[in-house]
Amino acid sequence: MIFDKHNFFGLLLYLLSFNPAFSITYSSHHYSVENGLPSSEVYTVFKDSKGFIWFCTDRGVARYNGADFEIFNKKNGLLDNVVFYAMEDESGRIWFATYSGQIFYYNEGKIQPYAFNEKIKAEFGLILIESFYVDKAQTVYISRHGFGLIKIDKQGQITLKSDRTTNSIYLIENKVIKVINERIGSSTKSLTFNLKNGSKSILEIPNLVLINSNKSYWKSIIKGIHQEGALTTFSIWNKLYSFDGSKIEFLKEFDERILAINKLKGKYYIGLANGGLVVMNSQKPFQILTKYFNDYSICDIFYDRKYDGFWFSTLENGVYYISNFDHFSYTKNDGLQTNNLTSINGSDDVVLIGGLNGTLSVLNLKNNRISKVDIKSNKTAINKIIYDQYKNRFIIFKYNSFIYNQGKLTSLFDYSQPFILPYGKDSLITLFNNKEIPIKQKAFRDLHIKDLSEYGVLNNTIHYIRTTDAIQTADNRILIGSQLGIYELINRNLNKLYPENELLNSRVKKLANYDKKTILLATKGNGLVFFSDSSIYNIDAKKGLLSNDINALAVDENRDIWLGSSNGLNIIQTSGEIITITEREGLISNEINDIYVGKNKAYIATKKGLTVLDKRVIKKKLYDVPVYFKNVKLQDTTYYKLDTVISIGYNEPLIDISFIGIDLQHAKDIVYKYKLNADSKEWTYTKRSNLLFPDLASGTYSIELYASTNGINWSSKPALLKISVLFPFWETVSFKLIVGLTILICLVLLYYYLLRKVKNTEAIKRQIQSLKIEALNAQMNPHFIFNSLNSIQSFIINNDRKASNKYLSMFAQLMRKTLANSQEPTISLQKELDLIKIYLELENLRFNNQIETIIEKEPSIHATNVLIPTLLIQPLIENAIWHGIRPKNEKGKICIRIKKVEKYLFLFIEDNGIGILKSMEKSRLNHESKGTKLLTNRIELFAGFYHMQHDFKVKNATDKEGTIVEIKIPFIEK
Repeated sequence: MIFDKHNFFGLLLYLLSFNPAFSITYSSHHYSVENGLPSSEVYTVFKDSKGFIWFCTDRGVARYNGADFEIFNKKNGLLDNVVFYAMEDESGRIWFATYSGQIFYYNEGKIQPYAFNEKIKAEFGLILIESFYVDKAQTVYISRHGFGLIKIDKQGQITLKSDRTTNSIYLIENKVIKVINERIGSSTKSLTFNLKNGSKSILEIPNLVLINSNKSYWKSIIKGIHQEGALTTFSIWNKLYSFDGSKIEFLKEFDERILAINKLKGKYYIGLANGGLVVMNSQKPFQILTKYFNDYSICDIFYDRKYDGFWFSTLENGVYYISNFDHFSYTKNDGLQTNNLTSINGSDDVVLIGGLNGTLSVLNLKNNRISKVDIKSNKTAINKIIYDQYKNRFIIFKYNSFIYNQGKLTSLFDYSQPFILPYGKDSLITLFNNKEIPIKQKAFRDLHIKDLSEYGVLNNTIHYIRTTDAIQTADNRILIGSQLGIYELINRNLNKLYPENELLNSRVKKLANYDKKTILLATKGNGLVFFSDSSIYNIDAKKGLLSNDINALAVDENRDIWLGSSNGLNIIQTSGEIITITEREGLISNEINDIYVGKNKAYIATKKGLTVLDKRVIKKKLYDVPVYFKNVKLQDTTYYKLDTVISIGYNEPLIDISFIGIDLQHAKDIVYKYKLNADSKEWTYTKRSNLLFPDLASGTYSIELYASTNGINWSSKPALLKISVLFPFWETVSFKLIVGLTILICLVLLYYYLLRKVKNTEAIKRQIQSLKIEALNAQMNPHFIFNSLNSIQSFIINNDRKASNKYLSMFAQLMRKTLANSQEPTISLQKELDLIKIYLELENLRFNNQIETIIEKEPSIHATNVLIPTLLIQPLIENAIWHGIRPKNEKGKICIRIKKVEKYLFLFIEDNGIGILKSMEKSRLNHESKGTKLLTNRIELFAGFYHMQHDFKVKNATDKEGTIVEIKIPFIEK
């Protein structure tokens, strides 16, 4: 939102002195939309406690870190892009006041609206905020014209310091509220509130009309308040006033409205609407010293004490930054004949400046006036200017050479590119590069240089080297720099010095005496070389220089060494400290071609003009580079609040940690070093402003981060960040405890289970052994044995030896197999079937083959491999004969069927006897079959041993007779 906005053409930062004799130019940096600002209309410049610069514009707020702009607008939480003011509270929150009267604050990476915006709007409507302040208790003070001072406490309670009819304007600055009453009359009052102690003071201002009552220019009527100790400077419209706590004094009236005020080093800096910047002295009589940024509206002036520079916001063309008002420059606009300067030299009175186009300008140091010297020659560059201290004159070299003395220019040589070195009081040494030049003393006299008594020529012949510079040492040696290194002129011959030394074999651009023993060589590639008979060493970019290619060299009276390169200026002090000066610190260009250093000032010849540096204010500035973590980005979350431990899941694929080091002058040179844990001795260096950790191992990390612009001086306070990458649940202590406890419980249960199983197994074994004995007893029941012996006796009595022998043999075989099988808990199905066959043959011998037996088995069942409980089938066959077939007194039939179904073996024993029902009736009358009971127990034990099912069924085959026994046991193979 621009007030009285006008178009303006021209971007040059130009200072015009009101002394018409000369003008100068200040080196500045311009920030516009092209550089990242959201708008060219900038109202306020503000610097927070971290070092960020904030710009309030009509299209949002921009935060600048020295390299990049971060924009905040409606997309980031603002409801109004027109932001007039910014301030920081004691907790570090940045507050903004907008055109719509709403207040917002920035905290932890986000813009948040003030909680009571709607309440203020409901109470007072839409009113422009003049100024505001937020104290430690989060009480907000708002100055709104027409409503006086509004106070809102933390709970939203609103208090008015004056009623709605007041015409007072409240200005809040440095925790002090200035109340200026605008009433027209013979007496006007001013009231001051001190937020620190709550004190008030009232001041009578007699006969002061502050504003025309017929106008309503409430906005920017009282503007540009500046507080300096007890003195407050403020403006009302176009008039400047001061207030010392007891009286108000009128200072000066301007043609344009005053928008901004600052005071520094005895000068007022005043920003005017469409009138640019005015600098005037702060003591009476008030005089305007300089004026520039003509026709721009300077809305705010901010002085950055850390960098000793000024920020100027304009309503038309963005922001300008001037690093130092003690340094200035001359350009073609200020009187130079060209901006591309190639050589320079000077004396106590004048400085001669040579240009690429062959022009020569003279700066008079007494009146700072630049004059032009007419060189009637070709436009080849002036490549060197030598000051002859013996004659107080200058020798100028281009295609030909001249002598400049007290404003007069005299031709010296017309030969191609000679080099001349003053040698003693009355001598010159000449060097020619391109061809043989016979030189005689008469030739010098013809050129009106009658006082030369000696001269030197290199054997009157050409030497195929390109000479670049030459000096006379303290012990009168002549050293010559060339494209091949350094030479010494001895008896009119050039001798190469130390040809084996690499430092002395690079191209020499400049030579200078440092002390009685040491020579300085400005080289291409090796930086600055220190050369003496005892040592040869260099200082290069690795040791702090801007470049290894040095274009210019000078040594001042303090033995400080001045080096110019295409990257700027270095000053090597006798203490060893290296000072760097670039465009950011006041150079008009970093591309330096030559340097002349006088008593209090240094003159730097660049490709864009001449910069004059005040040596008295130059000092090494070791800026602390504060460094902060910005955020931690995960796959689905971004953390801005970083003062607590950040917990991160173990399966996070990538952790992105962003940070920033703030150096407004050398942001591009910032380098960082960090380590993941405080106890680590290894530092990792990077120029990136973020760290990426893919698949970071689980654990707790205390990241320590420093920043530096030179790799030597690091942040005084590190940035610290603690993150905890959680362990997988299976690696956590709680999980391990649970697992350990579970394993322990399982081991205990397993122990008791195995113990119980062993006990059960032993019990089963004992039970099986008991059952074996009982089964054996059952099988060999007395009736069977008695009847068998009777049968054998009958065969013997009847003299049937054959039958008796057979029966006796089979009986013995049955007894042997029965005893053998009874020793094992299980036998193969085949052994059981073999035993049954013998038993049935014995029974048929006794009953004259009255029993027919059928055995059916599935082919897939291999009887020799299948295991069954011992003595499983035989007792059932015995029951079928004795309890089913014998009572019927008919020929009997027994069928045994064997089959496999899934994991089980099924046995079916079927007879055609009287049936189970009749048999059970007789058993109740006679005796109970112990064999059947034992058999059932053994089947149950067998199935239980393998933890499988079992079944035992006995039923009638038909309604009247016959019995079927069905056995289901686990199918077990060897």
